Amino acid sequence: MCLASLAAQSFKEWEAVIVNDGSQDATGRILRDWSHRDPRIRPFNTPPQGLIISLNFAASKARGRTFFRQDADDTSHPDRFQEQIQALLNHPEWDVIATGVTIFPEPAPGLSRYQNWINSVITPEEIARDIWIESPIPHPTVAMRRETFEEAGGYRDMGWPEDYDLWLRLHLQGKGFAKIPKVLYAWRDSPGRLSRTHDNYSAEAFRRCKAHHLSRILGDQKIWICGAGPFGRKLARALDDAGITIHGFLDIDRLRVGRMVQGARVEDLSILKGGPVAHQKLLVCVGVHGARDLIRRQLTEWNYRETTDYLIVS
Repeated sequence: MCLASLAAQSFKEWEAVIVNDGSQDATGRILRDWSHRDPRIRPFNTPPQGLIISLNFAASKARGRTFFRQDADDTSHPDRFQEQIQALLNHPEWDVIATGVTIFPEPAPGLSRYQNWINSVITPEEIARDIWIESPIPHPTVAMRRETFEEAGGYRDMGWPEDYDLWLRLHLQGKGFAKIPKVLYAWRDSPGRLSRTHDNYSAEAFRRCKAHHLSRILGDQKIWICGAGPFGRKLARALDDAGITIHGFLDIDRLRVGRMVQGARVEDLSILKGGPVAHQKLLVCVGVHGARDLIRRQLTEWNYRETTDYLIVS
């Protein structure tokens, strides 16, 4: 299915660098057969070396100016490459272009919500706004300029998601992200996916990744966390491990206001009503459904600017 979807692309000038890192099944034979029929398919057999090394190895063997990602058990719409190439040609300010996804087989409710969210975050502004919530860029749908990837140093093994780490590095460098507002990729969910089984993709690993990169931009600002529940407390601990001191907590839940959390008194969000103060940064980290949008509306009413005065972090 994967290779057939590549062969069916309306954009014809592609090559597929495929890393077969120690498979023990029929993968090697299948790749040989395909490469004999289609010289654009270039398989490489390596010892087992893990995803990150394989990704960087594939990039080193590629000869094109644009890198596309695709997982072995997924499929691309026939117009995916053409649409992404055209977007990069039309928008020299964009460096990374993703697409909408459909997850198959039928996703569980939590994954279905993620699919709906990821397909709703499309424009460069929306991606920059929501990039600290979760990765708004589905990794296997990406088309990326080669020079962007190489200047960033490729993928790194830091003990957290290699793709999210790369997106945050590029975001902090001011690189442009966007998404084709169409579902052009079928993304298979299976119990054996690395994102389900490997510690690098746990919720705690995502928090450590966010905290590491947030520490580069928060500096000596006074940091408030809006959200004294489990999400906010876990973020605070990750930031503390990254060397960022939390000034205090805020909350809209009156049952939490007045309590002590990690040595700080929880204040009511209304203390921010006077508007933003220089050298202060608010990180909104809440888990209750609808609370994020409620806080966003309230802060906008009080003249807070998202991404400048506050960030939504999950």
